[in-house]
This record gives sequence, C-alpha cells and structure tokens, in this order.
Amino acid sequence: MIKSMTGYGKASCETENKRITIELKSLNSKQLDINAKLPSAYREKEPEIRNIISSKLERGKIDLYITYEITGAISDYSINKNTAISHYRELKELAKELGEEPKDYFSLLIKMPDIFNSSTDNVSDEEWARFINAIEEVVAKVDGFRIAEGDILRKDIEGRICLIEELLNTIEPFEKERLNIIKMNELIKTNSVKIGEQEWMIENLNVENFRNGDPIFEAKTDEKWEDAGKKGKPAWCYYNNDPENDKKYGKLYNWYAVNDPNELAPKGWHISSNDEWDRLIDYFDGLDDATNKIKAIDGWNYNRNGNNESGFTAIPGGCRVYEVSFENNYCPFHDIGYYGYWWSSTKYFNISWCWFMGYNGIYKSEHHKKINGFSVRCIKDKR
Repeated sequence: MIKSMTGYGKASCETENKRITIELKSLNSKQLDINAKLPSAYREKEPEIRNIISSKLERGKIDLYITYEITGAISDYSINKNTAISHYRELKELAKELGEEPKDYFSLLIKMPDIFNSSTDNVSDEEWARFINAIEEVVAKVDGFRIAEGDILRKDIEGRICLIEELLNTIEPFEKERLNIIKMNELIKTNSVKIGEQEWMIENLNVENFRNGDPIFEAKTDEKWEDAGKKGKPAWCYYNNDPENDKKYGKLYNWYAVNDPNELAPKGWHISSNDEWDRLIDYFDGLDDATNKIKAIDGWNYNRNGNNESGFTAIPGGCRVYEVSFENNYCPFHDIGYYGYWWSSTKYFNISWCWFMGYNGIYKSEHHKKINGFSVRCIKDKR
C-alpha cells in the first residue's frame, strides 16, 4: 500500500462544561516530527498524546492543535493567592525602578496568568476518556487521508508506467534502425573509397535488416528461396548456404530485397544504379584499365586478379540462380572465384538489371530473374 505523508483531520468532544477541539495537520518529512500546541491542563498528558499519534503515523511533520471553550457554568472557582502575591511584588519592584506608580494594581493582577483556579484546569477521567476517543478519530482521519492520497499517487504512477511501456513499444522499431545505422556507420568508416566524385563501399553489402530495422528473411534451403521468390518476398542467403562465405563475400540478395521500400542500403547510402556504374567505368582509361584497377588483388581463379589501384576491391562472389542446368552442374550456386554479380537499382518496366565481372571486363546485363541472388554494392548519397 502506498501512503502519502500529507493529511488533515479534525474532531471534537464535549464534557459537562467544555468543548474540546483537536486538529491535526501532516506534511512531508523523512522522520516523525510532532509539534504540539496544548492547553496547560493537557501538558502532563503530552507524552501519552504523542504515543497515540506515533503509533499510527510513522513519518511526517505533524502539527497538533488542541483548544477548548467553556460551555457551562464553573462550579468551583478560586484565586491562587500565592501566585497573585508574587505577581504583585514583582509589579511593585518594577514600578519603583521605572519611577512610576500604577493607580490600580488589582486590574493588572486579574489579567496575569495562573491567577485563577477552576475545574476546567483539571482533566477528569471522564474527560480524558472522551479525549482519547476524539484524538484516535483525528489520527484515523489523517491516516485515511494519507491512504486516499496514496491511492491517487499509485494510480498516477501506474498510469505513467503504462505510458512508458507503450512508448517503449514505439521506440523499439527506431532502436533497431539506430543500431543498424551505428553498425553500418562503424563499418563504413574504414570500408569506403572515393573514386572520382563517387564514394563506394569497398565490400559487398552484408546486412540482415532493412534501414528501418525490419529483419530480412534468410532463406536457408532451396525450397525457402524459391518460395520467397514466387511470393515476391525479400530474402538473402550465404553462398552455398555456408556462413563461412559471409565475411569475405557478403550476402546474396534477391531483387525484392534490393527494391524494397524499407530500403536495403544504410542511411546516407543507396544501391548503385546503371548510370553510376557507367560513370565508375568511364573514370578509367577504357574497359581493360577499369577492370584491372577495380579488381581485388587476390581471390580470382587462374591468377586473374587485378591491381585494385582504385581501392574498389571487386571480388568474385558468384551468384544463386533459380533454374539449374547442366551448365551450372545442376546446382543453384555457381561462379564463385570466377565471376562477381551485383544488382543495379535501375528500374525499367519489369526489367531487372545487374552488373557482372569476369576475367576480361565488367558488363551490364538485363532480364535477370528477380528470384536470383546477387551481391550488392552501395554508393554514398550526394549532399
């Protein structure tokens, strides 16, 4: 149960000739701090009163006010002669020192404290019993006030917790995107190269999530790859479904992943187009020069490596095809070590394009089946 430390309570009780009013106010405090303002008749009862309060209200700054008014006739009323004489002597001495002599000492004396004694200055057993009931009622009211306010606080806290949980659910998709961006930015910091006015990644794309953090389906079998292609579903795989090929060659993606509206490329980058591949090749001195300078210095079979002077580091990552035949040994994966294939983002009606590199050049090719799996190279957005 949650309780606040603020509260208020008020109650009264009556005797034959008194109405006693008890008022209790509570504010926040780490410890219990009771400030009591009591009539003189209740001073000797103060320890008991404090015990009653502290037994129910364990913490808080407590202000206690006890007052009473006379409601009936006072049967026994007397003058406290000793006190009156003492006050009179003090007044005479003060007048002598000041050089003034009051004309009416009696009118001054009756206004002095403790001059009169009456039955109201004593707390009878009956009055005390009624007082106990009244102060317990007051303490219960303050405690009830604290409970009610604590319940309001509890509902407010629970509501805020629910709101936080709801907001956390809305944050999660952005968190995936943020982590993906961080991961790719760290990779890109040391894995890109400027060639002319273009900046290219020097590795094949190797992501498992779209830019917004949504996962891309991994097709681990021929059946799942074929099913994804027939449904137009984005998918990726390792060459030969072997994770060992991932680090060097990256992943193979179908056309639907490359052209998904959630975007495959990291933020600040995009999938290279036909025009951008053309400009890359035109930067060099002819096709042979371009092929030699963008090929990696190793990884190409039969020692058909390039000098990679540009830093592009083109590697022969092979491909995955839908239709198997005698030419590819009836295997969906082929050409690793011999050819590199990269999807183009260029769209022309229903035609899908790719760029492929062999021993002697790099070429543009169209009409590839969208179910095929090729590598992807990204190029930096222009500012």
